[in-house]
Amino acid sequence: MSKQTLQQQIAVWQEYTGDDREVFYTMYEDVLRNLLTQDEIYTIMGPEADEAELANETAPMFCGLNAEGVPSFWLFSEREIAETFARYYSFEKNERPLVRRIKLDEITLTLYSGMFSGVAEVMIDEGSHFVRAIIYDVVNQCFVVQGEEPILEKEEYVVMQLLNDMRYGGKEAFVLPSREKVGDNVMFSLFVPYIEEDTVVIFTDEAAANAGRDRVAARFTAPQLAEVIRRAHRAGATRVVFDHEAFDAEISASKLINILNRMEL
Repeated sequence: MSKQTLQQQIAVWQEYTGDDREVFYTMYEDVLRNLLTQDEIYTIMGPEADEAELANETAPMFCGLNAEGVPSFWLFSEREIAETFARYYSFEKNERPLVRRIKLDEITLTLYSGMFSGVAEVMIDEGSHFVRAIIYDVVNQCFVVQGEEPILEKEEYVVMQLLNDMRYGGKEAFVLPSREKVGDNVMFSLFVPYIEEDTVVIFTDEAAANAGRDRVAARFTAPQLAEVIRRAHRAGATRVVFDHEAFDAEISASKLINILNRMEL
């Protein structure tokens, strides 16, 4: 029996009509792993690639906005699909489609760096049966297929997305101060966050932060929040909870600080 192609596997996944989300997600992860373990994987090179990079197929993976306006990378299971996509969207130079093979280690390093820089998705086989994959899922599977543990828990995806929204989308977060009356301590350089036992809570909604409180939450940008987290960690906080809409996302303070460092915050 011939091995199922990735296109066939994606088609089967897309046709799944059951209501078991675990089955659906397992099929999706299988698609990612099968792509990443192929002998040949293809990507798009950017139009800024020079002649030497084209000749040696060493130009970086192209990163841009997908059809939904989301910062993305592109991966393909077959050269023909990649070249059709490249020609359709004018990724050509001297009538040559800007397509090249790419190895797993480069995919891992590029996507790992990209997820700290506001990239949210990876488009797989766009132009045929395709997948809009969450970049954190793809990065996790890059590590899994190399015998490593996933680097992010599912709930930590929310933390990553919130931090990227703050860093690159201008969103703000809200933190309760350690004292009832903030006064001059609301100044960024003096602000000390409220720590309950070993936990600091970061709110994404100002009304939720202040609801029923005896103190007023302060507003922070991404760089300011990063320093608040470090200050809280030095004061003994080991856990950070992001209060986001209908659910909370939890992460250790040390892991969060490592993420903030990688985001250069």
